[in-house]
Amino acid sequence: MISGCTCGGVEAQTVEMFGSMRAEGMRPDQFTFASVLCACARLAALEHGRRVHGVMVKSDVVAGNGFTNSALVDMYLKCSCPQDVRRAFASAPVRNITMWTAVISGHGQHGRVTEALALFDQMTRVDGLRPIDVTFLTVLSACAHSGLGGGEISPEEENRSLGERACGRGKTGSTPQNAV
Repeated sequence: MISGCTCGGVEAQTVEMFGSMRAEGMRPDQFTFASVLCACARLAALEHGRRVHGVMVKSDVVAGNGFTNSALVDMYLKCSCPQDVRRAFASAPVRNITMWTAVISGHGQHGRVTEALALFDQMTRVDGLRPIDVTFLTVLSACAHSGLGGGEISPEEENRSLGERACGRGKTGSTPQNAV
């Protein structure tokens, strides 16, 4: 029901239902947490999101769940709380490609392109994760909207490098190649 409210665009109801559910002693699962965090992100309801995070920390249901942790990171990103993003990201026991992409996207959307590129580099070179099409599009979008100029690397060079990485890692789908 909570997921349906979030998908249906009635995020405020999602947050209310979560409160009612907790008041009745029901334990949220990973899908409930993810849905409520998504609603908080869409509403930019930081305090509600922090309360949900607190309940999440006390719950053993979601320990190590990449899906729920990604929703948490996304909520802090959309509420413009970079310090909370860093803490949530650093403390996540599992950092999957979805979470990396969310963090990279959030930095790009908030004009922190240098950080987005550094995260992409860390994800691919240090952690050895293979980017998915959405990850490449996120980085390319950040570069395209950044107004980068006069830096060490031109946006064209960075885009070419990303394209080469996509092809070099077996990601030869049409989406990233067309975006470059």
